[in-house]
Formats: sequence, structure tokens, C-alpha cells
Amino acid sequence: MKDLAQKIESRFQLLITISIFFPSLIYYVAISAGQGGAQAGVTVLQFGAVVGCALIDYIVFHISSSGISEKWLKRINGVLLLSIGTFVAPILTLAIVASIRATPPTWAQHVIGLSLATFIVLILAVPIVIEFVIVIASIISEKKKVRKKSV
Repeated sequence: MKDLAQKIESRFQLLITISIFFPSLIYYVAISAGQGGAQAGVTVLQFGAVVGCALIDYIVFHISSSGISEKWLKRINGVLLLSIGTFVAPILTLAIVASIRATPPTWAQHVIGLSLATFIVLILAVPIVIEFVIVIASIISEKKKVRKKSV
């Protein structure tokens, strides 16, 4: 169980690292989409909420990890892997689009924009899901401990 908690902590660290560097890609997309430097900077600052949420999740996990059962630790581990995975598609999409010399057709631009928007929504939503899973895991594990003590 200690090994699983360390694995989760490593995934949190990777998630936070990716979250910190992802806004530079967002800045590139904003500039290439025609936003001015000031507006692109605002977009990057707004995306900083993801970094903040990941840090809060890390702190809450660190505080409550000793009371969470192994079953819930595995679930948290899975949600963290999903969270890290949500960064893959936008990063690959941006890399592919940046490497294409010609301007993609209009329909392709719409598909690319829609896929990026979808994954960015997921990136913004998953840290909140992580928070709920950690809190629920803590509550359920604590209730089970109380029941065992009363029996």
C-alpha cells in the first residue's frame, strides 16, 4: 500500500509538471489563432487554474492518504493516469499541426479546433474529479474504520 501511495505521488508530480508547461503550448495556439499578445497572456493565466487545482489535489491527497483504503488508492491512481493522458492528444495535435507546412483545409481546422477544445475541457475537469475521488475515498474509509471500532 505504501508503494501504491508513492506511485500516486509520482503521478501527481508528473501531472503538476505537465500542467506547468502546458500553458506555453496554449500561448502558441492563441498567438497562431490571431489573438494579440495581451489576450494570449490572459488565456495562459486562466489556464493556471489547472496548476492550482493539481496542487490542491496533491495537498489534499498528502493529508488524507494514510486513511484511504488500497481499493480507493487504485482508483485515484487510475484517475491520475487519465488526467495525464488528457494532455497527450492536444500536445500531439499541436505538434502535428505545427509540422505541416501547408494550411489545412477549413474542415480540418474545425476538427482540430473541436478536438483541442474537447481535450482542454477534459484537462480542466479532471482535477475536480480527482478532488472528489480523494474526498469520497477519505469519507468512505473513515466510515469503515468507525464501524470496525464500534463492532
